Amino acid sequence: MLENIIITGGSLLIATFFDAKTKKIPNLFNLFLILFGLYFSITINDITIMKSLWIVIRGFIISYPLYYLQALGAGDVKLLIGISSFLSLNNWLMLILISLLLGGILFAFRLLRINEFSVTNFHYYRFTHFILWAYFILLILFKN
Repeated sequence: MLENIIITGGSLLIATFFDAKTKKIPNLFNLFLILFGLYFSITINDITIMKSLWIVIRGFIISYPLYYLQALGAGDVKLLIGISSFLSLNNWLMLILISLLLGGILFAFRLLRINEFSVTNFHYYRFTHFILWAYFILLILFKN
């Protein structure tokens, strides 16, 4: 359990740093996270290879529609796929839900601040920050 917290939180911090600095999450980082997540779930969590692959595929199936609807960037989707191999399905879905809620709240406040409800006046905000904050909220809410 502690390994999951350290690896997931550390990965999100690194991804947030990359995202803030270069406005991209490197593909190599995401690939490493996915492969390490598979390795971690097979060796540490004692899950079969097929179940580990299903966890990653499940992460893709749930995340890809958000990319297709342009709610998330490609790097955010790949990051969520990598994170999915470290979290249970319920925690992972809560992570996405809290992230989207935080993003929606910030979006509403920014629109109110500029006094115009026009999406064209809203500058894109990096979604990785919301994933990071949602993860820490999950840790506080569900201390198991």
